[in-house]
Amino acid sequence: MKKVISLFGFMLLFFVGMQTTVAQDKKVAASEDLIAQAKQDAIELSKKLHLNGQQEELVLEVFVEAAKNTGEIKKANLEPKLEKARMDVINENLDLKMTDILTPEQYKKYHYMDMPK
Repeated sequence: MKKVISLFGFMLLFFVGMQTTVAQDKKVAASEDLIAQAKQDAIELSKKLHLNGQQEELVLEVFVEAAKNTGEIKKANLEPKLEKARMDVINENLDLKMTDILTPEQYKKYHYMDMPK
């Protein structure tokens, strides 16, 4: 009887551990997806706005940083209002950095594009 209870306890711990691992793997995969999308968005923006090499690097850095911050917010499982407020801050920071990186003409085009903001 003790063996059955011990076996059941071990199996329960094993399944709980597996659930936690799977949930963490999904969150990591979601963050990696956001970063991959950020890189793709930077490449697309580079083509549309004819960015020079330095601009390309800076845009990539800014987009990846925003994606990582977004991933952290998503992982935190915040209340919708708080999540929206933090996302607004990320978008404002992204927009400020883009004004520094792009020329006025490029920024005007960027601002009207369907890109992440």
